[in-house]
Amino acid sequence: MNRKDFLLRSAMMGAATMLPIQKLAFLLQTPFTTLRRNVGTFVGRGGTIGWLATDNSLVAVDSQFPNSAQTCLDGLKEKTDHVMDYLINTHHHGDHTAGNPVFKGFAKHIVAHQNVPDLQKRSAEIQ
Repeated sequence: MNRKDFLLRSAMMGAATMLPIQKLAFLLQTPFTTLRRNVGTFVGRGGTIGWLATDNSLVAVDSQFPNSAQTCLDGLKEKTDHVMDYLINTHHHGDHTAGNPVFKGFAKHIVAHQNVPDLQKRSAEIQ
């Protein structure tokens, strides 16, 4: 655990003593999980974003929705100073791509199957 996480969790524990016990578990949850070394997940509204963050690379898989995408991007910027090399979309559904505009100015490349733009347009027309 790094210093920032330690201080944050310690402060939350102090504040949590004033709350019912059911609230404690919620306060200790973080949307970021490191799976191994510099690879992990971000869980927010819309599912899971996978990420790789090192001193010389940054990649994310999927972007969720705009509000959770911004939270994810802010957290990734704390993990590395490197600009995002790739944002990879697994498929066209909004819970995987609606956050793309948040990453647009930060990611060098947004990668998806060639049919994704047409599928997104069709989905938007139906709704």
